[in-house]
Amino acid sequence: MSKKLFFLTSFILLLGLTNGTAQAELRASLEEAASSSARSIDLTAEGTADWAYWWFDSVAKANQKAGATDIGELTLIGNVGVGNDWKTHFDVVFTDGQDPVSGSVSDVGNRVWIQNAPPAVDEGYELVVTAGFVNRTLKLYIQNKWAYAQIVATLGDESVETIVDSGDSGQIDYIYTLEFSHPLAHELHVRYFCAPDAPYYDSVRMGAATLSGPLVQLQTKANEPSPGNGQEDVSQDVVLSWRTGIYVPAINGHKVYFSENFNDINDGIGGITQSSNSYTPPQRLDFGTTYYWRVDEVNAPPDSTVHQGNVWSFTTELLAYPIGGNNITATASSTGQEVMGPENTINGSGLDANDLHSTEETAMWLSSTESAGAWIEYEFDKVYKLHEMWVWNSNQMVESFVGFGLKDVTVEYSANGTDYTTLGTTHEFAQAPGADDYAHNTTIDFGGAAARNVRLTANSNWGGIMPQYGLSEVLFFYIPVSAKNPYPDSGATGVDLDVVLGWRAGREAATHDVYVSADEQAVIDGTAPVATVTETSHGPLALDLDTTHYWKVNEVNEAETPSTWESDHLELYDNRPSYR
Repeated sequence: MSKKLFFLTSFILLLGLTNGTAQAELRASLEEAASSSARSIDLTAEGTADWAYWWFDSVAKANQKAGATDIGELTLIGNVGVGNDWKTHFDVVFTDGQDPVSGSVSDVGNRVWIQNAPPAVDEGYELVVTAGFVNRTLKLYIQNKWAYAQIVATLGDESVETIVDSGDSGQIDYIYTLEFSHPLAHELHVRYFCAPDAPYYDSVRMGAATLSGPLVQLQTKANEPSPGNGQEDVSQDVVLSWRTGIYVPAINGHKVYFSENFNDINDGIGGITQSSNSYTPPQRLDFGTTYYWRVDEVNAPPDSTVHQGNVWSFTTELLAYPIGGNNITATASSTGQEVMGPENTINGSGLDANDLHSTEETAMWLSSTESAGAWIEYEFDKVYKLHEMWVWNSNQMVESFVGFGLKDVTVEYSANGTDYTTLGTTHEFAQAPGADDYAHNTTIDFGGAAARNVRLTANSNWGGIMPQYGLSEVLFFYIPVSAKNPYPDSGATGVDLDVVLGWRAGREAATHDVYVSADEQAVIDGTAPVATVTETSHGPLALDLDTTHYWKVNEVNEAETPSTWESDHLELYDNRPSYR
């Protein structure tokens, strides 16, 4: 028997990357997997970016690298038949699959055979793989059985062809390798099929594929938006930025659309032409509002091609944020029943997902009999700048005729737990309905008071019958005036000696006092060396090698009372850089 093997190897297609043209690379090679070792494939080791292996019933099925999608589905093309009686001789092992997670498979990839005589064009398989600007390597583990076959790889406008001819030698296993990159074409198409007008034909088989190399794609469109698409809790003073398309000229290459109205952005209404790849909204953004934006990249004249961008969105920060129950301690002058303690008013036990309260009495606080009135007090884990308090009054089913709910209430607050200030005059808390799905119906405005303690003293209840007082739930909201979102994170290790510290500014901050030291107590006490900065970064530092350092940021505004707010947390990092 004779064996015929013809293929095109190391076939490279290049386009110059000058004057706005793209560069593509497509290199193919084919080798026979003659030995058992050559046919033993560790998919996890070879497929660092992705891998897949297939089998067939009436359709192609696959196991693939967990979490990866760069290798697309294997598609059967043309008038072909499938079967599980003939397979390749490749044996695979893997430890990071989807289902099963790990294992081994012998003789992967059942056959696809050609039914036409002679076969029509492109009868066989097609596979789509994600391409990028940086070189990637795709390996296909295939077999040819008495077939004059062809592999065509297409990347953008370019393609490379490889003939796979086993002649009359029976089944031959091959490893087909493609090295490819393209800055614009993001899909590599590979077809393996019996060539048209083949002198003989039987079947072609696809066993498995591995992909290695990072995915780096260049875009003609604006990409990598900041803030990220769909991001929440974005600063009112955000500056939008993006990665530019590759053909954007230095002057007037961007058209920016920005609005609260999605349709205006989607339809391209308005728009500002500019040169910079950042955009500052003309005025401070509203709290808790979703904004939409788009950037169209415009080529330089005379081409002036417009690469329309995607519509992105983000939602701005809230005016105030809730203080979690885990950060509050509740005490009271008395408790009528052990299961109806003051902690029930901060643990959310009676609230549903929509903040509607039930009539379950063990999810509320009820005092014992107190003829002079009762009080309940809340102590926070630190001083907050309070915005408001929501109140769900006592909501037992008997509320409408017994009236345990607080009515005339004195509200006091303190920053130190000793010196208390009365908030306004007596406040009337609205009565609860004594029914399920009760929404809060009293809001107390604290006006930005600095408080660590809040005391509610009940001067009367709604019933006026029994001298007991009850409350279902309270929710405090604070204005974020302390620094947050530190970089590096607390506890970070391997930090560079010349690190630049960063954080998100507290609201109203005019300057930032940054304390850094290897002495933790000095940072806590504020006696560590301090640097006053106006930006939300500090550095580069000159840290000691192999040493744990501590830092905090105090936000300062002399026009406010209090004028200084310490950072939410004492941040630390352990600097142990790796040696090379």
